[in-house]
Amino acid sequence: MPLGFSYAMVEAALVEMHDIAPDSVPALRSRFGAFQRGGLLGKQPGRGTRLEYGGDQLHRVVFAFEMTQAGMSPTTVLWLVSEFWDKRLRDIFIKAGRASVQETPDVVLFLIGLTAMNGPEKSVPNINHTTIDKLSGSLSFAIRGKDELDDLPARALVVNLSAQLHRFHTALTHYHLSPAMLAGLKDEPKRKRAAKPKQRTKR
Repeated sequence: MPLGFSYAMVEAALVEMHDIAPDSVPALRSRFGAFQRGGLLGKQPGRGTRLEYGGDQLHRVVFAFEMTQAGMSPTTVLWLVSEFWDKRLRDIFIKAGRASVQETPDVVLFLIGLTAMNGPEKSVPNINHTTIDKLSGSLSFAIRGKDELDDLPARALVVNLSAQLHRFHTALTHYHLSPAMLAGLKDEPKRKRAAKPKQRTKR
């Protein structure tokens, strides 16, 4: 059965990861709600069903708040997820997570040719990734400003996804395994094993 996390755990991990002050938590909560209503997590469960966040949902949340910290509007963030999650972003996040676990070079996300005044459809013309050991060459290539096909603005948003995912997962594990939760697990009644049927002795 896939491991799922509650909203409270995810929110607490985001607060710790981004060092959000207590008086700013309501703003984070409001933005989180707007993202969910806007379709950030994909298909929502039916009414009355408790939402639990699995791996893909957690990656979407991390992406959304990384982009928020970089100053992107909610409209642009939701458009990026809608248009590019299945095409590009999901695979990049999977690679970044594996790199963090396997201790291979960190995976870095590039959003190249950023604009903020042309509408979401033209805000990020190119999405790509590299590893941190190839960062210098990749960054120079990304912001060269022009190639044979495109004349992109010479700017890029760069995020070390492996490092940020590690920070998020560390915070999430902290709250998932908090003493109160462990105490709750210990208090759960143990299932009784079914009694083995007695063997009939032969006469």
